[in-house]
Amino acid sequence: VLFLLLSLSNSAFGELARAVGLAGILLLRRSSSVRRRYPALPHVKCVVLGRPRRPFPPSENPWAYAPREDSADPEFRMVPSLVAIAVVGAVSMGSMP
Repeated sequence: VLFLLLSLSNSAFGELARAVGLAGILLLRRSSSVRRRYPALPHVKCVVLGRPRRPFPPSENPWAYAPREDSADPEFRMVPSLVAIAVVGAVSMGSMP
């Protein structure tokens, strides 16, 4: 309700409220396609129930993983994944007091 009221004003807070609203709409639109392509619910169920999970990526060695052309294997590369983890960790830890 606060963002709705702020979005009606012509101030910097109104611009912020509109930008956050647009980002939320775009995030929800993108997350639905990501959730369909990479479902997380089976992994959460395995954690809660204590069962073994299916590995991601589906291979013995994630460093040498290459998707097979005849299946619906996901695109995955280890080095960009580690870089993304390092960036997210640095940003989140750098912004904590």
